[in-house]
Amino acid sequence: MTALSVMLSILLVSVTVYNIQILNSERDFIRTKTSWFQTSILLQLSREEILPQLRSAQLKSGDVGVFNHSVGRVEYFITDYVEGIIKVRFEAEGTRFGKGTGLLYYDYVNEQVIQWVVV
Repeated sequence: MTALSVMLSILLVSVTVYNIQILNSERDFIRTKTSWFQTSILLQLSREEILPQLRSAQLKSGDVGVFNHSVGRVEYFITDYVEGIIKVRFEAEGTRFGKGTGLLYYDYVNEQVIQWVVV
């Protein structure tokens, strides 16, 4: 009877430890996905804020600036890419989550976004 009790106890402890490992893994996954999602939203908000300034030609190559949001801040850097196209690099840093970078390629001639990439 004692051997059976010991075997059942070991089995129960093993299952409990395995379930705790799964729970911790799922918490890490959710934390990572939440961080990525919030950073992505922060970058998209900044992209939408800068587009009217690009369309009205208020910004040019070499300009830098900062957008402050309630959940973090985004710095932007504008550089020339090729003739008539500029590249805007956004660097986001949240107050409760990680960092992220976004690249916006804007065509001044056609006044449109060519490409948007979240790195």
